[in-house]
Amino acid sequence: MRTGLTGAEAGVKTSLLVAALVLAAPAPPALGQGMQQRLAAAAEDGLDPARYDVSRLGLTAASVLYLRDLRDGRAPDRPASTAGFRRETWDAEAALARAVAGDTVDRLIEAVRPPFRQYRRLQAALAKYRALGALEAPVLPAGIVRPGERLDSAAALGRWLVALGDLDQLAGDSVYGDALAAGVRRFQVRHALTPDAIIGPGTRAAMRVPIAARVRQIELAMERLRWLPRIAGERLIVVNVPAFELFAFDTAGGAGEPALEIRVIVGGAGARRTPPVFERIRYVEFNPYWNVPSSILRGEILPKVRRDPGYLRASNMEIVGAGDRVLGDSPTPELLAALAAGRARVRQRPGADNALGPVKLIFPNRHDVYLHGTPAPELFDASRRDLSHGCIRVEDPAALTAWVLRREPGWDRDAVEQAMAPGPTRRVPVREAPAVFIYYTTAIVRGDGSVYLYPDVYGRDRQLAADPRMTFSE
Repeated sequence: MRTGLTGAEAGVKTSLLVAALVLAAPAPPALGQGMQQRLAAAAEDGLDPARYDVSRLGLTAASVLYLRDLRDGRAPDRPASTAGFRRETWDAEAALARAVAGDTVDRLIEAVRPPFRQYRRLQAALAKYRALGALEAPVLPAGIVRPGERLDSAAALGRWLVALGDLDQLAGDSVYGDALAAGVRRFQVRHALTPDAIIGPGTRAAMRVPIAARVRQIELAMERLRWLPRIAGERLIVVNVPAFELFAFDTAGGAGEPALEIRVIVGGAGARRTPPVFERIRYVEFNPYWNVPSSILRGEILPKVRRDPGYLRASNMEIVGAGDRVLGDSPTPELLAALAAGRARVRQRPGADNALGPVKLIFPNRHDVYLHGTPAPELFDASRRDLSHGCIRVEDPAALTAWVLRREPGWDRDAVEQAMAPGPTRRVPVREAPAVFIYYTTAIVRGDGSVYLYPDVYGRDRQLAADPRMTFSE
């Protein structure tokens, strides 16, 4: 049990000195009652009503803390590189004062909530999963169960899948039949598992995750939406790292579904994690060179070159010195020393085996990550795709590039595909720069209401849930 104020709560107390002049008069009864009702119902937004204890903080301080949490989040972890977005300052005390002066509580709350349709869908998903209560998955046999085989717990599994919405009606026998298999396949799709309807270790493990843990995933997803810049009416690309997917929206915050959904490959879960980035696409480069990052050069390329002096030539790579002067692809001792000391670098020439594929899309950021194609499309068939060094490989770079450039004169799909054909390197500026959010959430809701829940591949959910600012309702 907490007995003192947190730093955030103390800051709210201090910042209320000015607001107190406005709010010194008794609040209209409707406002006081309305705000207390909203504080008591904070769990609807994945917030903890106990954090806004009026008896401990007072109605005004509790209301301001609630409004700030609802708008900007309790534990914001925004990228340092956000040059494309200037987060507007927002005065919670003034907003509350305007509500006292005649606005309504409901209008204030709606104005404060994140302006994304996904947030509203997550609200509905949160209510649905909370209503499931202590629902437990049936006990399933060890080993592998395939469609058509006997399954004594088939009826219990059917009831459980119906409760989750993965099955429309029960199958009443003890055989793992086609209808039940379809429900399991749907469950697998929603949990980033191979949709083969085979009940094996991975599927059993996902089924055993308690409903309370799924509720927590949804609450954390809602928290992260509060961290995003409040853009509306703009084109937006969202890369959701745990989902290994990219979504392109014609209008951020609008009612429409994504214009594009494309599978992606992201950074590995170890030291190569793809970082969060909020930026804008500034240019597209066709037939790009791949400038090998120094970490990859030292950790991977140089050891291979020392073992095999012909490695650079076989990989279509070359050594480059100051001023982009090409020094060849034969690693002499002097060039190896220059590479090791950082006085020279390695790049891969454009071509069929270039690591970036035929195009890359650049949104300048301090992490030097970007979107690009790949010469290894077969990797997109894997259900888990944290396989890169940090940049994002796109399964259909032509479709994404055409969407990015479609408002630029002369750049239709045919023009994009022609520019992606083998040829000279070409850079095209993007004047109507779409926003790019590289983002991390393990819970999303699709347009049909299906709740997709992904593994916490980087452990960021676990880290966020442990933050002392993040309290949760029981």
